[in-house]
Amino acid sequence: MELDLGAPEEAASSFETALNCDNEEIEALRGLAHIYGQNNDTEKRAEEILVLTKLDELESLSPWHLNRLGILHFLNNHGFDAIKYWSRNAHQSDDTASLFNLGLAYNLDDVSQDVDAVDCWRLVMRKDESNEKAPNRILSVKAPLLDLARKVQSSRKSLCQAEDQWYSIYINPFQLLNCPKDFDFGDLEPKVVQKWKKTLLQEIELEEGKLHWMPGLTVDRSKAIELAEKLSDIEVASHHWEVYKCKPLLEFLSKGDINHFLLDEEWSPLDFIERVSVSEALREWLSDPFSAQYDRIFNKAVAARDVPVIEALLDGRRWVMPSYADRCFENALREADSILIPLRELKNRAEAIKVTVKQIDEVLETHKIISILNLLPPYFRNLQNEAVGLVRSIAIDAHNVHEDSELSLAIIEKSKEFSFKSIELTQRLKEDFEAISEMIKKQREHESHLTFGNARHWKITKEGVSDNGDLCPANEIRALRWGIMVEQNGSHNYLFAAKRRTGKEYMLTWTSSDRDKQDELFEKLVNAAFHYIIPDVMENLLGELKRGGTLTVGPIQITQNGMSFESKWLIFTSQNQVPWSGIDVVLQNGSAIVVDKIRGKKSLPISLRDVPNAMLLRLFPMSFNCD
Repeated sequence: MELDLGAPEEAASSFETALNCDNEEIEALRGLAHIYGQNNDTEKRAEEILVLTKLDELESLSPWHLNRLGILHFLNNHGFDAIKYWSRNAHQSDDTASLFNLGLAYNLDDVSQDVDAVDCWRLVMRKDESNEKAPNRILSVKAPLLDLARKVQSSRKSLCQAEDQWYSIYINPFQLLNCPKDFDFGDLEPKVVQKWKKTLLQEIELEEGKLHWMPGLTVDRSKAIELAEKLSDIEVASHHWEVYKCKPLLEFLSKGDINHFLLDEEWSPLDFIERVSVSEALREWLSDPFSAQYDRIFNKAVAARDVPVIEALLDGRRWVMPSYADRCFENALREADSILIPLRELKNRAEAIKVTVKQIDEVLETHKIISILNLLPPYFRNLQNEAVGLVRSIAIDAHNVHEDSELSLAIIEKSKEFSFKSIELTQRLKEDFEAISEMIKKQREHESHLTFGNARHWKITKEGVSDNGDLCPANEIRALRWGIMVEQNGSHNYLFAAKRRTGKEYMLTWTSSDRDKQDELFEKLVNAAFHYIIPDVMENLLGELKRGGTLTVGPIQITQNGMSFESKWLIFTSQNQVPWSGIDVVLQNGSAIVVDKIRGKKSLPISLRDVPNAMLLRLFPMSFNCD
């Protein structure tokens, strides 16, 4: 009553209340479905899907509601769900809307059965010659499908079944009995079959089971009689007749010929499609031989890593019942598992060695892992998820074990080339990518980049010191010095130098009177050294000391036991050996002074700017006193 009075919101509320009490209340479901459909509210799309799905469980949906439910799933990019509902309506209605829409669903990226899409649109054109949308849609997908067909034709010989495998899965009785080309199925009678059978048995006896019209087949009398008897059941006979008339399908079932799956410039098996789409009995009967032959051919294509053939076999015309769908891929699932063996082996080595993006690329490209897995249907979802998971694990090892966040990020970026859908894994990859990006950002926040016109670019990063692209890695640096000198005219001269293990020195100097700005830049330069360079330098120097070595920094001798230096008082000079616990290092006026805290002895001032590692003198006591 409320709906009739023009109050849909109140009516919807009443229907929702009724469903809260009984979620199978038919009238309430119908009412809500009507309101949702009229309003076409995107925010209510999920609720409308639930209502229509529930209504479909309780009673058959009308053609309008079937089309509507398909549209809702299509708008949510759920192609297979859209196909589920549109296909129920497409071939049983004079209206071509569902049939056209069914083609759109087949054409979605997550379905990618483009030959099925073209077949649907060609059926639309057959039913409605005035339809202008269908030809345009065909043009949008036709060219790549024809290109694919040509590629497959050039490589298909390697996939053709050997003659001794022909007819091992299916033998068509009409073909076996050498049915005349002009025969009409309506004329099929027992006496006609008996006549054909008599001729066949004579041929078998004369030619020892070989038939000139079926090369590759050797058949005995009992098998021939058994097959001929199948035509005594008119329904079974009609199924064989439909296959017999559809030559590409007949060749596929009999010999494994894959021309059935390739798009022709003008022709599609529309008669058979219409028949198999409305006859559940025909599809049920066809499913067993079709799935067996398909599994054999698809497995062979996967084993050969033949990407064009795999793509063609997945583009459509897989006419089996849902209960047989898995059977189409039984052997291929096992074969496809072997594709990941090289990637698994690479993952197993990822902790011991730092796996590079190039190594991952080589494995993925050599074994066509991405190309093949991106094509495979949902039945291979576990394998696809494992592939992404393996790449993800290698990325995590690059970060956690090898402490290379940038490599980790590059590897995760590589995993984005897998285009199949896994909501959970996609979310995990997104979170990993964001987390590692944040880590890299944090690791890079102390970097220093200085540019002097177009002539020079100097930087200190976690990789090391770079002067115009000439990189000295952080773990190669053995000495640092830096400082600021005031010149006679009041300008400030800034210096930073890093000496490599080989003795080569990377030195940067510049002079400026803009003290505030340049002091800030120099401070950032030194700060970058403390974050990215000094840890490696100290690790190397401490390692030398702990192995019994001696370091010299200006007048200071350093061993693992402490420091020694000369001190002067009046005309006297004394050698001071100070254990780590008694050492203090003071910084004054750009110099470091080593102090014996117990006896008050001091070293001569050591210039931080001129003496390599003078600044590090303060760090040695901290390191050894911590130990």
